[in-house]
Amino acid sequence: MEFIVIDLARILDESAQGRAAARELAGLWQSGEADVRAMIRAAEAQQGESRDAGFREAAAAEQSLNNRVDAARRDAREALLDRARPIIASLAAERQARVVLDADAVLACPSEFELTDRVIELLDQS
Repeated sequence: MEFIVIDLARILDESAQGRAAARELAGLWQSGEADVRAMIRAAEAQQGESRDAGFREAAAAEQSLNNRVDAARRDAREALLDRARPIIASLAAERQARVVLDADAVLACPSEFELTDRVIELLDQS
């Protein structure tokens, strides 16, 4: 076999570690978004420059939240992929595959070349 196909998006979405990371990211977002909404409500109650300053502060807080969530998402993705890479390499060696392709780059292939389910199973066992 010359290649195997792995759907990285499915690994991120469906593995136990990926689902746990998604819950953590959602919690981080919800907590921060509640704070931003409170800042907006406080700004709406103000007048003049205080109102403008409140909205600027809320916008800055929202940008900071977006940056924190993006960084946490990148970290979670890298942590999961760091765990998946040796599993994928082992499956490639076992199948004597010379190339591992992401499913996004493959239009069609026989089902026996697609090993995402096996990767997720092995990740969840480790």
